[in-house]
Amino acid sequence: MNTNLLEENFDYTDLEDEDQRREKAKEYRVLNKEKIKQYMKQYRESNKDTIKDQRKKYRDSNKDKIRDYMKDYRQANKEKIRDYKKAQYQVNKEKNRERSKAYYESNKKKIREQRKDYYENNKPKYAGLRKDQRLETITFAEALDLFKLPRVVGEFEEKDMTVAIGRFGPYVRHNSIFVSLKKEDDPMTITADRAIELIKAKRQADIDKHIKTFPERPDVQLLNGRWGPYLVIDKNNFKLPKGVEAASLTLQDCLDIAADPKNASKGNRFRKKETAKPFKQAAAKKTAPKKVAKKVSKPAKKTTATKAPVKKVIAKVVKKGTPEKIGKKK
Repeated sequence: MNTNLLEENFDYTDLEDEDQRREKAKEYRVLNKEKIKQYMKQYRESNKDTIKDQRKKYRDSNKDKIRDYMKDYRQANKEKIRDYKKAQYQVNKEKNRERSKAYYESNKKKIREQRKDYYENNKPKYAGLRKDQRLETITFAEALDLFKLPRVVGEFEEKDMTVAIGRFGPYVRHNSIFVSLKKEDDPMTITADRAIELIKAKRQADIDKHIKTFPERPDVQLLNGRWGPYLVIDKNNFKLPKGVEAASLTLQDCLDIAADPKNASKGNRFRKKETAKPFKQAAAKKTAPKKVAKKVSKPAKKTTATKAPVKKVIAKVVKKGTPEKIGKKK
């Protein structure tokens, strides 16, 4: 092998034989391996954009050829590719596991947020049946119509009016206020004018509901209810005595009415639970001495209660004492 090729320029124009040219080029590549590597590295770094563009142009112009070639190659080397993938998986199994574990630990919050966003965006939709619909008789078209709700009917006071069906029936939501629809109103066909009418009626009803309030105690209110006026103190309802006008009551009168247990509203389920406890405790205190008296009056229970400890004492004495002393005592 000629070692002078490192110093001389690579020129094989004087060689006419192709085999000699190939051998000389091969010899040059072997001797100048690192030099060629550095040159190629510098060339790639300096001409990065041009190489990228050339590759892109080549792929675009030969897209069909590359696709057909890769398809034929995969079909011809199907088993080889599968075996190679299996071998690579077994070799890099532990490395991949460690990488995935490290990635999860470093990006735990990001992964959780991605999962949360995915589940929220891909949640299944639910729709409740209307009163006149049954699972056995509903059609596919009627079921699809249910998913049109909630629907925006229009705007009122620069805010949307949304119609939907909830737990207690159809309603209109406007500015975080829920207004129930009447029996004659259909949530699928209700208009914006009708929704505005219901919202205004709800506001007027809320105004008329308040009979009297007290600025010094905002939790004390006199309200109009379904069965007449009543008193509310801190979410607890109280009846008003017969013949009492709600508008003429003072704050002290309201507190006196609330202090009387007779005025507690029976219809309020929450009030029932609160008032039930003290009444039970009072009954238990009164009946407790009666039960004790009955137990004392029975002689059988007393004798059995006194005999049991006596036997235990005797048993202890027998264990502690000597057999001679016990015999003398007998």
